[in-house]
Order: sequence, then structure tokens, then C-alpha cells
Amino acid sequence: MRLSPFNVFTDLQTFDDAISACESVGTSLVVIENAHVQEALECLLSKRQLNGNNPYINVYKSNGEFTTADGEPLTFSNWADGEPKGYGNCGAIRGAGDHKWEDGPCDRKRMYICDGKVNDLTQADKDRFHVYTDKLTFDEAVAACESKGATLAVVKNPLVQDYLSNYLYENGLSPENPYINVYNQTVNLQLWMGNR
Repeated sequence: MRLSPFNVFTDLQTFDDAISACESVGTSLVVIENAHVQEALECLLSKRQLNGNNPYINVYKSNGEFTTADGEPLTFSNWADGEPKGYGNCGAIRGAGDHKWEDGPCDRKRMYICDGKVNDLTQADKDRFHVYTDKLTFDEAVAACESKGATLAVVKNPLVQDYLSNYLYENGLSPENPYINVYNQTVNLQLWMGNR
């Protein structure tokens, strides 16, 4: 039985960049190898708010056939009715609804799903972030952070992006239509949520 966790990364990448981003955190773009993996992803995706984004999965068209990116044959597929349509060579899973697969262009920027435990952030890395839920304008948030000797955070890494996304989701801090700016500094990071 497979017990590998999945990680939905919300930064938008091309298919090749999604593969590289997964590798950079010690894992790989997810291969949906059977119905059990498909069901696990459906459960995960149904709990996330992906706002219509359909994340990349490791499905790639080579020589007229869909395989994994490294050429391994697919052992399972879950294409939506009428898919693949021939719109592109890369596969994605619908982030909402039926969670069926679709094809699309590989240069389209999408979220993506990595398979397996990523090289996690240390507790010290996580402790550098402070989330405040006060409703502030962007300029007010900048001033509030500066008054604490910090700046807004810049997310340059999918691990940080995923950590912050999960943190907000798990703590009920994802408003219906959030505007989130995250900027980086080495110490005393702040996260601003509000309307610009």
C-alpha cells in the first residue's frame, strides 16, 4: 500500500519548471499510477481552494502516446470525456469538480503536485513568519511591518509558498477572495492580508 504524501504547490510553473521545482525539494511531479492514488488526490484537491486552477501531473505526450515525462507507460488514466483533446502535450488534473484529467500546452503556467515527502522547512524557518490578520491597506501593512523592524515577505521557493498556503488554510485564514502579498526578509517576516 502506498502511503506517500502529496504536495500541491500553488506557485505557477510551466510543465518543465514544475518538474524542476519538485526535484528542487527532493521529490518528483506526481504519477497517478492507480485508482487509489487518484482517489487520494481527489480527497486532497476537494479540500483545497484552487480557484479553477488545474495542476500539472506527470503525464506527457511523446511520439503520439501519453506517458510519464521520462517515457514510462501510464499504468492508469482518468481522462475527462472528450480528453485528451490534442490541445497540448502535458497533462493536468482538474482542481475542482470531477478531478478528471485534461491535456494542454506545456508552456502554460499552472499549479503542480509533487509526490512524496518534500525536504521540509525547519522549525526555525517557520518561526521567522508572523501572520497578522488586521485589515490594513498595503501601505499600512508595509508601515506596520517596518514598525516591528521587518518587511513583508517575498516567496521565492515552493516550500515557503506551500507552507504559507497550508498555514493559512489550516488556520481558517483564507478569506473568500484573499489578496495576499508575501515578500521575504531573513528575520521577523510578516504576512499581509487585506485589500489593496
